[in-house]
Amino acid sequence: MKNIEKEIRTINVGIDLGTSSTKVIYQIVELAGAGQQNAFIFDFGDNPEIYPPLTLPSYVIVHDEKYYFGLEAYLKMEISEAEFTSFKMCVACLMGITKCKKCNQYQTNSFDRGIFSYKEIEINAYDIMLFYLAYVMGIVCESLNKKYGDHFRLIYSYNVSFPLNYLQKKENNKLLEKLVFWAEDLKDIVHQGIPVKMAADALIKTYNRKSYLPKIEEKCTFVFSETIVTMHSFRVSATHDDGLYAIIDIGAGTTDISFFRLGESKGVDPLFSIYFDQSHNIGGDNFDQTLLDYLMIKFKNEILNFSNFLEVIKSAKQKMSDQNLFIITNFSLEWGLRKFQDICSENYVQLRNAFRETRCCAFKKEQDWKRWENINILIIGGGSKLPYIKDPIYNTDIPHFDWKPTFPDLQLPDNLDIVGSNISKNKLKDIFYYFYTAHGLSYHFDEYERSHYPDTVSNFRPKKIYRNFVDIDDQYSGMPDTTRLE
Repeated sequence: MKNIEKEIRTINVGIDLGTSSTKVIYQIVELAGAGQQNAFIFDFGDNPEIYPPLTLPSYVIVHDEKYYFGLEAYLKMEISEAEFTSFKMCVACLMGITKCKKCNQYQTNSFDRGIFSYKEIEINAYDIMLFYLAYVMGIVCESLNKKYGDHFRLIYSYNVSFPLNYLQKKENNKLLEKLVFWAEDLKDIVHQGIPVKMAADALIKTYNRKSYLPKIEEKCTFVFSETIVTMHSFRVSATHDDGLYAIIDIGAGTTDISFFRLGESKGVDPLFSIYFDQSHNIGGDNFDQTLLDYLMIKFKNEILNFSNFLEVIKSAKQKMSDQNLFIITNFSLEWGLRKFQDICSENYVQLRNAFRETRCCAFKKEQDWKRWENINILIIGGGSKLPYIKDPIYNTDIPHFDWKPTFPDLQLPDNLDIVGSNISKNKLKDIFYYFYTAHGLSYHFDEYERSHYPDTVSNFRPKKIYRNFVDIDDQYSGMPDTTRLE
């Protein structure tokens, strides 16, 4: 019988590796522009209530000398020999980006400054993140191979994002590119229940066999900043009015902020100019830690398991947007939203200062007050549902300036769908703020090269940007409009 060559389908897998949970959206490249939906949210299945639907908990544990990942790790936490949560922040600690606050008396992972020794095997945060990424890539590929493999020859590529401050040093950028590259190599090996020693041995073989990154034309794994991919999702997802925009992505570990202008549109390709983007070490985990510190004082003799109690706090925080109360039933604790805001006041100040700092840096690129009075602000990420989250933006303490922010609703991209899930389109629209980054990541690397962003993606800087500004120290001085668009 004559063999019929299968048609090629290029699948780009966008992995939003969150500190708390991981989101994946993949695109079938050949269907782009064909009037079809070609971007699909990958459904990881049922989740505990503290996690958004369709996501995977960013958890890794060791139990009985084996690794477990995601939901399986979450369910086995109480019997684990070692648990690794928020390991993405532990990576930042090892890189010297931030001093990880999880290494304290309430820590809920087994790292000590990013290192853990297990039966004469030294495990670091880089290894845990790599194994977790390999597991995610493996289960996504396995599922898509079953779905499409009988009819098409599948070619995969992978995009993974990190906060901008992870990538600003060349050596950190290269290290993360290598970790993602090695994870792809291990995706067929890493699975639920893989022995710790087997994983360590496989990693050493990968190190030795693939010590150098391939040339750009041979690569199938790519690393992006979170700010670039959220701006890309904005640019391609819907029709927007010309004007000044900011995207504030409040995750569990970091808050990523970008300012940009959708320029005077000409035809189908409006001018897109980036003013400034920045990452800040403030996120939902900081609120959790503040609440934990407060409640540890109040109920110090009643809390026996820090890890379990932290999950209770996260669950209560998750439900606030629905019931307008922070409730912990076991301790007969019930707060109104203002009480929550008072206790977490320092965290709100940190968010305000983060937004203010990025806004000031962005304004220095233009310094024309009239063009900065009106701004459209999109707040995304899990932290976007915290109570009074808009207050830090309104209260940025800008003297002599009539600040008029508006908060448009997120628009669901036309090309996005869910396969095999009982979640409706209306429900998807309600939770899309979780998936904004993953949607930007689902676009193939070639799309970024053809876009308005950088000459090379690793620069994280656009081709078209506002020029002719005077960079002065006084960031509040009004300047004449000497700006022009290149």
